[in-house]
Amino acid sequence: MTSGQSVTKTGSSGGTYTASPIGLSINSSTGAITPSSSVVGTYTVTYTYASGSCTGLKATASITINSSLTTPLIGIATPEKCNTLGSVVLNGLPATGIINQSGIATASYPITGSSMTITNLAAGNYTFTTSNGSCTSNATSSVTIDGVKTNKWNGSTWDNGLTTTDQNIVFAADYSKDEDVNGCSCLVIGSKNVVIKSGRTMKIVNEIKINGTLSFEDSASLVQDNNDAVNSGNITYIRNSSSVRKSDYTYWSSPVLNQSLNISSSYASGLFYSYDDFATPENWSKEGSSTIMKIGKGYIIRASLKGSQSEASTYNASFIGEPNNGIKTIAIGPLGTSNLLGNPYPSALDADKFFSANSSVIEGTIYLWTHNTAIQSASNIVIGKSGSGTLAYTSDDYATYNGTGGVAAIIGGIKPTGKIAAGQAFFTTSKATSSSVTFNNNMRIAGLTLVDGTVVNQQFFKKRNSKTDSVIEKNRIWLNLTNSEGAFKQTLIGYLTDATNEYDNRFDGESFDGNDFVDFYSLNQDKKLTIQGRALPFAENDEVPLGYSSTIAGEFTINIDQVDGSLTNQNVFIEDKLTNNTFNLKNGDYTFNTFSGTFNDRFVLRYTNNKTLNVESLKADDGILVLYSSNYKVLIIRNNDVLTTLKSIVLYNLTGQQIGFWEVEANLESNIEIPIKNISKGVYIVKVNSKRGVIDKKIIVN
Repeated sequence: MTSGQSVTKTGSSGGTYTASPIGLSINSSTGAITPSSSVVGTYTVTYTYASGSCTGLKATASITINSSLTTPLIGIATPEKCNTLGSVVLNGLPATGIINQSGIATASYPITGSSMTITNLAAGNYTFTTSNGSCTSNATSSVTIDGVKTNKWNGSTWDNGLTTTDQNIVFAADYSKDEDVNGCSCLVIGSKNVVIKSGRTMKIVNEIKINGTLSFEDSASLVQDNNDAVNSGNITYIRNSSSVRKSDYTYWSSPVLNQSLNISSSYASGLFYSYDDFATPENWSKEGSSTIMKIGKGYIIRASLKGSQSEASTYNASFIGEPNNGIKTIAIGPLGTSNLLGNPYPSALDADKFFSANSSVIEGTIYLWTHNTAIQSASNIVIGKSGSGTLAYTSDDYATYNGTGGVAAIIGGIKPTGKIAAGQAFFTTSKATSSSVTFNNNMRIAGLTLVDGTVVNQQFFKKRNSKTDSVIEKNRIWLNLTNSEGAFKQTLIGYLTDATNEYDNRFDGESFDGNDFVDFYSLNQDKKLTIQGRALPFAENDEVPLGYSSTIAGEFTINIDQVDGSLTNQNVFIEDKLTNNTFNLKNGDYTFNTFSGTFNDRFVLRYTNNKTLNVESLKADDGILVLYSSNYKVLIIRNNDVLTTLKSIVLYNLTGQQIGFWEVEANLESNIEIPIKNISKGVYIVKVNSKRGVIDKKIIVN
């Protein structure tokens, strides 16, 4: 019994009531018990009959007095937030028992302390009691859990303050302010026109419903969190192309559903292509302007034939449709194939997160086409002059990005930051068979203005701003290979967290070989790497072989484009094994002459100058370099060791058959060039006989 309860008896009256043990407050005549005056415990109550045939007889009953349960005290009530239900704090709870919830939803909770927070409460009214199995407290007063607040734009202000992601936002009037907009959900009322300005972000957690119009200027962003949110209505997303000439192609993907390739009236060439990575061999496939762009797939479109061949112009592309949101997948070609994919969202895409989610199916490098140089006469490309006639693209290439960093494609070009802009297509390479890549909202990035003034969603190739965004330790050097006629190729070597000196597709990116004239790369495990990541800690005695290929003979220059991290204060040397020179690139550019061909044994990147060696420490092949120029069909032997005299040269194929033998004239033995005609493609062994021994060198004839 607790306070407020009473005892009822039936039968003869006139007897007396007693209780044992002492402590129960009971009226001896009526048997009425007063719990509030009683001591907690269990009692035996005896009733003794005083009259009638039962005089002197007794009846007993057991009575238990429990501690009274106080009503819980209501603490802080928290309203619903976006994707988070409300809660209320209850204080003054007993040590044990149950909390009973009543209202729009009923529930019970075991008591675990004197204060508890009741969570997962939908908007509405609730009351709470406590019970211990025998007794139940009085109910609390009603507590209200408010729902997600609505913030409405009335044409001049938001009626609930600055927008947040805990509010449902409603555009009840036209809107074009230069500010970011946040919301749990978004509704554009019919006939209202909403414009998100360039560089600004609309960040919505859940769904977007568009009854009016919602437009995004170039470099604006729409970011959504919930992969399962379902949008309704169309947006218009504007994307400015890079400056292109009429012969240039731009790589596109669609951020909206059911968009055709007819994204701009400026693209009147009718030249639309997708890349068929399932074809044998893989190849470009012509498309029509009415082709619907697949989500996550890349396409290329040639600029208008009415444009200029010499002056570049910018074109506006419009994507109109329901904004893509959530998990998207697209099949990719078999192992080793190139896949032209595209950012499927109306916001930038984080390449590092994309790599991480798809590391089992693609290599960790993306390639972005950045054609900027005017097309010119193919017959004049080697000497670097523009002209008419049969046209060809020049030294433009694919910019490259992986976990080590980004590599530019042209002189003064931007280095990719790993933030893939909305509408941007890019190449990857398959590392699995019969698989798909996956995109999700976790990869999307708000287009915030960064510390250097660039916008995350602005780096649509080809733009002219760049940003280096290091989230782990990175010590990097970018090297350029150039000539006076405009040939250009860049390579990156970086020492960074988690990288190793073995091949790792997260940090090593192979040359995409999109440049018809020059290629420049580092070498590791027989791979030509546009980007190479190497292990920390950085060691000054590290050496990185460099290779290059060129269809152009003549003078070239190697120079440092950029350094960061610890390499900022580190000497950087280029060792030329052909000329036996070692040059500090921190002191300037290194210029050299070359034949056309591929040369993977000439240069080494190093960080110390160890050219002071004892003669006795030299190996038999030190100072002797063997090269083959496929273009000029010349075998080149350079002897830079004044203490070694060459006697003869012998050429063998891999079966051991002798292909040629040449004696070396004493006056020419330091600089030997042997014309070799009518030799089949393949690998050959060159034996150089000297007074210090026989040296074997491998050459490749392409």
